[in-house]
Amino acid sequence: AAALCEAMAALGHAPFDPSMDRAEMLRRLNAATEEVHLLMGGATPAASPLEVGEEEEDVGGVACNVYTPRGQPGGGAPPCIVYLHGGGMAVYSKDTPYVRQFCRLLGTGAVVIAPEFVSSLVRPFPGGLEDVYAALSWAVEGKRAGKYSAVIAAGDSGGGNLAVAATLLHLHRGGGEGDVDGVYCVAPYVLDMPPDAGMDELKGSMKDYGGGQHWLMLDRLKNTAAAYAYGPSSGLPRHMAWPAHAAGDDWKGFPRTRINVSSHDMLRDQGVELHRSMTSAGVEASLVESHGMAHICQILYGIAPAEARLTAKDVLAFAALPPPARG
Repeated sequence: AAALCEAMAALGHAPFDPSMDRAEMLRRLNAATEEVHLLMGGATPAASPLEVGEEEEDVGGVACNVYTPRGQPGGGAPPCIVYLHGGGMAVYSKDTPYVRQFCRLLGTGAVVIAPEFVSSLVRPFPGGLEDVYAALSWAVEGKRAGKYSAVIAAGDSGGGNLAVAATLLHLHRGGGEGDVDGVYCVAPYVLDMPPDAGMDELKGSMKDYGGGQHWLMLDRLKNTAAAYAYGPSSGLPRHMAWPAHAAGDDWKGFPRTRINVSSHDMLRDQGVELHRSMTSAGVEASLVESHGMAHICQILYGIAPAEARLTAKDVLAFAALPPPARG
């Protein structure tokens, strides 16, 4: 966490100004983010090309990076992980260094599909969600055709939101229970922020870690929430935008889920609340806390390689679990 904060301080925070042209703001934010990750050692490959293949492909009409294991003995179809990058549904991309690093780690044991879903600065909700839904549906069809042993929706921060929401949307649109075998979220961002919220009004992890000293800041969170604004014209219920609002029958048919929260993260309690909402509705959900970690640091290979490898191992073990018996 200290290395990340030092890197951010050295470069200065990229402006998140709602009055700026959205395309220009997105360009500046992504450029600053990439520089931060490279400063932290982001150019170091997490897995060699001999271990993992990487190609850009069209998946369900969405540009995706696809990672595949190489040189492993046969033994049946591999699992498929649809991995969704963080950035509050607004910034970063499938090519952001930390995303490629972590996907390469996952690609040692699964086919990994990382979609380039549209930024909410370009097309607000449900734009990015529809892109993710298309990629997830493509993976489900692949499983039905025997290409994959399982389909897992996974993601960090805003990507954790989209992993849950796309699975909810799949069920909402008549998808079968068991089409998606599991959901894995790292530090999920699943509750919206009132635009006028101040530090003195916050509680719990939001108050303890929202001042910027642990990377994520209240103002950045409010602005990404505003960019992803829930629109009544979308025709989708509120919990499709902010899944922690789901309750009761909203979770009907939802697959097993693992939520990995960061201990020193303002979003920690959002993950805890998501877990509570799921389990109270009967979803098979587990909660793990990565101790000593600021927001998503447990997947940042550039600053915490051992933790990133452990998290990737946990995701792959989760993906390999047999589906629960239904009856």
